[in-house]
Amino acid sequence: MGASTSAYTLKLPATIKASLDGNATTATTADKVKYTIALTYTNAVGTQSSPVTYGQATQNLAFDVSADNLFPKYSTTYTPGSSGLAAGTWATISTPSGMNAGGTYAVQIYTENATSGTAKFANEYFSGIMSFSTGNCGTNQIDSDEVLLHACGKGISSKHIYFRTRRTSSGIVMEMSADVALVQNADKFTISFRRIL
Repeated sequence: MGASTSAYTLKLPATIKASLDGNATTATTADKVKYTIALTYTNAVGTQSSPVTYGQATQNLAFDVSADNLFPKYSTTYTPGSSGLAAGTWATISTPSGMNAGGTYAVQIYTENATSGTAKFANEYFSGIMSFSTGNCGTNQIDSDEVLLHACGKGISSKHIYFRTRRTSSGIVMEMSADVALVQNADKFTISFRRIL
């Protein structure tokens, strides 16, 4: 005689509850979240039994909470052309690909010596906060608003970089300038934007 078998019907609750609690490890490891899920079943053979805890599963999940994932970052570069850039002259900065959402951005300009010649700026960071929009700003708007840039808390021999957003009929244009002439193929600027609002 073969072994008898019984049929069971498992019924899951309409809602599965999970409890969350912190499970951080070290400062160099991404924060982790531990979740516990309790499933219940009802024995459908014979007398109905009240739901009991069938099992628990505990899993550690690691989430990358770095700024690069929380706040989108966009970058572009600028190097003066064949004649360089005269002191006090504004150069248009191309809008980085994908940066199409209006809002508030942190802007950072990193200066470095490019391919040849002696750069007026090298290995320095400038940063500030700006507003940006790709929307139509009106047919007669030509206003501009300069962004205050901070140069890592030190003077750079009276050399400064200036950055502004300029309102035009087609949207906001970004421009930069310096109070010294920039050198062709020597001064190179990497301009990065990170949306914060």
